[in-house]
Amino acid sequence: MKSITKTSIMKIIILLVILISVLLVCTACSNSNTSNNNSSYSEKLSLIGDPTIEISQSAGFYTLYIRGTVKNNTNQSLSYASIQFSITDNNNVNLGTAFDFIGYINANGTWSFEAMYMGSVSIGTPAHYKLISLTGW
Repeated sequence: MKSITKTSIMKIIILLVILISVLLVCTACSNSNTSNNNSSYSEKLSLIGDPTIEISQSAGFYTLYIRGTVKNNTNQSLSYASIQFSITDNNNVNLGTAFDFIGYINANGTWSFEAMYMGSVSIGTPAHYKLISLTGW
């Protein structure tokens, strides 16, 4: 029988904290009056250029970072913004999401985001990403 190490416990705790954070933010987003379709969010926020991708594997987990810049296209500061990407494998099977948020963006300002996905190697290998939500208010 394998013993549980402190490192294993810490990894489980980190995954739970990330999952709870994403669920809380997604709940807040679904309760807002903002829409998650491209035609509405592009009016306030836009993705500048193509994001960069970094993927690593350690201790049975993949960690994927999607980094890029979002522009506030309004003359008003935004008190919240979030970005979410769908992560799929080479067979187009959805593995999960990469997500980031910020509490404030200046009027006509930019935000350097870092959306993170972490998943077990046993689930699949991340191969593709797609922007599914860019929200701000």
